Amino acid sequence: MISYPLLVSKDNSRRRIRSEKEFLDEYTRIFTPQLKVLSLKQSPQCVSRVGAQGFTISRGEIWFDIYPSGEVKIFTITPVVMPDE
Repeated sequence: MISYPLLVSKDNSRRRIRSEKEFLDEYTRIFTPQLKVLSLKQSPQCVSRVGAQGFTISRGEIWFDIYPSGEVKIFTITPVVMPDE
């Protein structure tokens, strides 16, 4: 469910993940425990389209869109570290 190159923004830097292998190598750094919890807590009713940019969950931590093929793919991840709630 990833569209390559995947843009990952973290710690004031941006990086493009260009392949599935690279994504899998970086998976634990991209999908932090906090990001996993945030994703699982996301209510489908709160997912919203942001203009022509695509859909986002929470405060923009994960961006995705529906591609012409009908597939839903993630194209940007911003793994923000949130304080424990």
